[in-house]
Amino acid sequence: MPDFYDEVNTLVNDIIEQKATVQDVSHRIQALKAKHGEDIFPDIYFEREAKPWNKSYLLKLKQKNITGACSEEFILHMAEVSEHIAWKKKRILAVIVTAAVIIVIIVLFLLGTHRWPKTYDAAANDWMLYEEVGDTMEMLVGVEDTV
Repeated sequence: MPDFYDEVNTLVNDIIEQKATVQDVSHRIQALKAKHGEDIFPDIYFEREAKPWNKSYLLKLKQKNITGACSEEFILHMAEVSEHIAWKKKRILAVIVTAAVIIVIIVLFLLGTHRWPKTYDAAANDWMLYEEVGDTMEMLVGVEDTV
């Protein structure tokens, strides 16, 4: 029997660390039942919280597991909550990455379409104004720069 509890604790830790999906947990529960008997998981009653689930709810479920809640339904619910939290993290990350890519594209577009008329001339130690003439930039003569 201690073997069973060690295996359940390993399973619960994998759920908490989001290393096991609901499908993985279901397969592992079936393997535990085959190894230790069909009636190895006790029936317990627990109240599920409504979505949206978060990490604190998952840790609360872990505390309930530590105090003896280890029914098949309970462990599968933990896996479902863990999978939901992992999905939310991925969705948030995708939104952040998408926003960053859009911002970079806009900045690059604006930098690429803007002609910089002022250029620093190191030899003159001053800013020079240039004007676009055809495909080239020519320095404007006699223009005061108030940089």
